[in-house]
Amino acid sequence: MGSSGGAQFLATADATNIQTLFVKHPEWQPAFDHVPDMAVETRKKLFDRAIADKAMVAGYHWGLPNVGTISKDGNGYAFTAAAAS
Repeated sequence: MGSSGGAQFLATADATNIQTLFVKHPEWQPAFDHVPDMAVETRKKLFDRAIADKAMVAGYHWGLPNVGTISKDGNGYAFTAAAAS
């Protein structure tokens, strides 16, 4: 987590590789989750923190656009890309 002028930024690294799948369904356990239950817990904690801190998020393997915000969406979460400036 980084910050600048009160704005927060969270890089999710490899906690979630494909945001269209694993943001919406953080409980899904792909083959690259070496400790699946911990990976699910970590994804949920990261997303909850991003929401609580009103942080911008980015993922390394998300494709473009890969910076935006996370919100709750039913049992999962939703990613909304930031507007280009």
